[in-house]
Amino acid sequence: MEGVEIPSYFLCPISLELMRDPVTLRTGITYDRDSIERWIFDMKQSTCPVTKQPLEDRELTPNHTLRRLIQAWCTLNSSNGVDRIPTPRSPIDKAQIAKLLEDARLLQSRLGSLRELKMIVAESDRNRRCVEATPGVVDFLASVIVNYGSEGETSDASESATACDEALVVLRTLEISEEGLLDVFVKNGGITESLLMILRRSNCQSQSNAMLILNSLLGVIPPVRSIGIGGELFREIVNVVRDRISQQATKAGLHALVRLCSYGNNRVKAVEAGAVHALVELLLESSQKGVCELALAGLDCLCGCADGRGELVRHRAAIPAVSKKILRVSQLASEKAVRILHSVARHSATAAVLQEMVNVGVVSKLCLVLQVGCGGKMEEKAREILKLHSRVWKDSPCLSHLYKSAYPMRQEREPWNPSPSLASPIDEIEIDVGKHGASLEQVIHFTRGRGEEVGTGTVLDVFLSSSGPRRAPCATCTNESLESRGVMSSCLNCFLAGGVLYRFEYGVSPALFLAKARGGTCTLAVSDPSEMVIHRANYLQTNGFRCYSVFKTNCEDFAIYCKTGLLVAERGVVGQSGQAISIIGGPLAAVLSTPFRLITTNVYGMAVTAVGVYCASRYIADIGNRIDVVRIPAEELTAGLASGRVRIAEGGNHLTLPR
Repeated sequence: MEGVEIPSYFLCPISLELMRDPVTLRTGITYDRDSIERWIFDMKQSTCPVTKQPLEDRELTPNHTLRRLIQAWCTLNSSNGVDRIPTPRSPIDKAQIAKLLEDARLLQSRLGSLRELKMIVAESDRNRRCVEATPGVVDFLASVIVNYGSEGETSDASESATACDEALVVLRTLEISEEGLLDVFVKNGGITESLLMILRRSNCQSQSNAMLILNSLLGVIPPVRSIGIGGELFREIVNVVRDRISQQATKAGLHALVRLCSYGNNRVKAVEAGAVHALVELLLESSQKGVCELALAGLDCLCGCADGRGELVRHRAAIPAVSKKILRVSQLASEKAVRILHSVARHSATAAVLQEMVNVGVVSKLCLVLQVGCGGKMEEKAREILKLHSRVWKDSPCLSHLYKSAYPMRQEREPWNPSPSLASPIDEIEIDVGKHGASLEQVIHFTRGRGEEVGTGTVLDVFLSSSGPRRAPCATCTNESLESRGVMSSCLNCFLAGGVLYRFEYGVSPALFLAKARGGTCTLAVSDPSEMVIHRANYLQTNGFRCYSVFKTNCEDFAIYCKTGLLVAERGVVGQSGQAISIIGGPLAAVLSTPFRLITTNVYGMAVTAVGVYCASRYIADIGNRIDVVRIPAEELTAGLASGRVRIAEGGNHLTLPR
């Protein structure tokens, strides 16, 4: 056809090629049938491509006159290599389908009509769409399936079973909308039981078709009806997954399990039907991405109940199979696998299970998730698993080097800064992998001895409290310190009992320090190495750290000294913690900002001025920024603290003890 000019009215406006089967829309524009059907049905367009008018009626009318003209033009130009287009076969219309449906309602012609309908549907997408648009077809096919279930199965070769098989093929081939599927379920109440009966048959093709149809129905039926489904249906679905009669049927069975197990007691029914075992075996044998994702999603749903978690733990290959899929299949599969392990670690973590997690490499996989930086919920849950059982797994090769690189493995914990209620509480202790030592079990802290002063003697005592344990100490705690020195060693459980933990940061930048408007939360001073900090704390636990006082020597003063070795020696009195400064700094800021009323009378200006004075007073008085700060070893400090008074010697670089 090279060199031959095709008349423009012979070209399809969509494909710009010679039309072989021209059809006309209600808008008056003619297109090639294949092109306009792709536009309307495949691309889901509802307007005319040329006029952009809405297509309320999608009926395609064959343009026989234009087709004959095109054929005649092809004949005239045959010498130029133009082939004559064949006369297209007349497409099936709704009238023919309706006539075939009437014949199928007669018992003697039912089987033949169903077979002819199956061939029509399989011939082309055009025919399939025509069958779908014919009223009554879907209802008739569903009635054939329901009638088979109500009559009972006589034999696979019976006419009723064969008709049911043909109806299953046609119904599975049709693309029925959700509204249509819901209508089928409502009008044919026994279709679920009929499909269940078909799933028990030995005909694999029928089982596969029944499973596909059942999965489509389960996607639209109301949750109330899903909850009432019996255990027999779960057993048949699990059998389809276990037998793997076809890839489509297996995926449909997995989808059905995930849908059904989203509702309460259905999880228990699925577990009793053997779903956990079948899904684990599927994970072991299949490497397909879609199958693994669905199997893990099903196990994730089943682990939402105690029976499911118990069955998973009892299966010897379950935990290795789940962990193996992390970071090897897809992001979705990894997320589901971590969720499963999180459910087990949180609710079913026996000593044997935790040891198995170490042996099969679960712990190393979780560490790898953190190192890769997957982000999102998956990383959060992996981190939480490691936090929950870090003490059990502390000797694991994949964790121990991370812990030892951050903290030496000791039996004492560095002093915490458990401050009064002015600081921000931490809801739980954060044991981040590679940041904190999870095996450190003792907390050395400073509190009042029995009978010692803890308050201020003012109304502030209502808001301030001691940081000591609020319950009777256990046998492992050194509770004799409460009788005298105030420095005591508590186990972590006793230390946190009845109270909250507060985070205190060292070596913060000036900007961050000023941003934290509340005192007792951070300092500019930098912490010393862990060995030196623990040495000071142990020494003061043995020799004491003066009497407890909120404004002179409180728990924050003790922790700051242990961490930095710094003391404030202003006029010979040890004290002035961040919280004490903030308590005094608020009223002081209000007083000092009063003269600024001569500059501005605006309320907001006064507030900003007061806040500025308050922040400046905190910054100047911080132990990391003061000039009257002395660094002194704990051995030289203890004797002077016994009297409560020290004075700065000439040069200001050490403390001189009174004689």
